Amino acid sequence: MNDDAPSSPDHEPFELAVQRPGGRRSDVVPAGSFAIPSFAGPSDAALFESFVAESYFAPFSELAAGALLASDHARVAHLLSRTGFLDARVAARLPGARISGAEPSPDAVRLANVKAAASCDFLAEHVVAPALPTPLAGGVFSHSVCVHPPGGHAFRAALLGELMRVLRPDGQVVLVVPVRGSFRELYDLMREYALKNEIAPLEQAIQLAIEERPTAETLSRELEAEGFVEVDVELHRATMAFGPPDRVLEDPAMRLVVLPDVMATFLETGPETLDYVRGAIAKYWSDATFALSVNVACAVGRKP
Repeated sequence: MNDDAPSSPDHEPFELAVQRPGGRRSDVVPAGSFAIPSFAGPSDAALFESFVAESYFAPFSELAAGALLASDHARVAHLLSRTGFLDARVAARLPGARISGAEPSPDAVRLANVKAAASCDFLAEHVVAPALPTPLAGGVFSHSVCVHPPGGHAFRAALLGELMRVLRPDGQVVLVVPVRGSFRELYDLMREYALKNEIAPLEQAIQLAIEERPTAETLSRELEAEGFVEVDVELHRATMAFGPPDRVLEDPAMRLVVLPDVMATFLETGPETLDYVRGAIAKYWSDATFALSVNVACAVGRKP
């Protein structure tokens, strides 16, 4: 890469389109619960449904639905269900299944329930769940599923606990998550910014963020530590293209999914880092398509 710092096009200061995982925050959620990352604006649910659910999210959804084991009278708990993006695929895989979604965004829940009410192909109901544990009943579901959750190890641990809680004995968990090695192009550009500006704390934070993302092996151990048995993790590699280069960070999938995931552990990072990334992409990929490498782990297990 060129040593000259790329200039950024004129734009408003960049803001993430999804609220970061807040941990245990008494000002947002009840004491003892864990805040779930949520869409930040009322239009984000519609953007996700129109431009993300069947494009960027499709490979993740297909892996999750394809991993579901056949079950009579299936009841599926879908955590972080967004706009009900998985409902039709679950119904195709498990005909007659009853789907219960939990999602922190009221706008996404409304859209998911409108879709469910208008469909003859699946039976689904979604509830607003700003925190873990969710309002979903414990110990009654044949399957619990989550696709592409943002956040670091602490949030993932709380999520695994909830995926376990809602399952009935012998129920199946399916978790699809980007693992270590994903989004390295973004991490490299953020590291370049930190090096050029001699911001050692940011360099350290980037390295910690990379290391906090699980590997297939550590993800397997996390499920086993939660108490799941017969755990299996399959790794799939994908390349996700974005464009045009000067608008990559404004792409709905980037704003609503990728950046909140990448930035989840950068709690003190200001907008300057992403402003630099925007300019670098516009410069280095001016005559090419910007693409992200994604290592997708599909983890399954069973509640004993």
